[in-house]
Amino acid sequence: ITTTAGQALEKLGLAPGDLVGKHLDEIASDFPEAVERARRALAGETLHAETSLGESEFDAWYTPVRDDSGEVTSV
Repeated sequence: ITTTAGQALEKLGLAPGDLVGKHLDEIASDFPEAVERARRALAGETLHAETSLGESEFDAWYTPVRDDSGEVTSV
């Protein structure tokens, strides 16, 4: 994770920056659907899904982020 922002952080009891530097598998191993969607986005697919993390539901977009050459670098 290279950046974090948004209202979901507060719902999860996190502050901006708390997850920076961690791998998704490390922080979301209890949420395999979210991990799988992120992996699909890393493969170039854009996904929209209702995502449950614990007791919270999120309207989530999993979007590949591309560098200047078009290579996916993050989600």
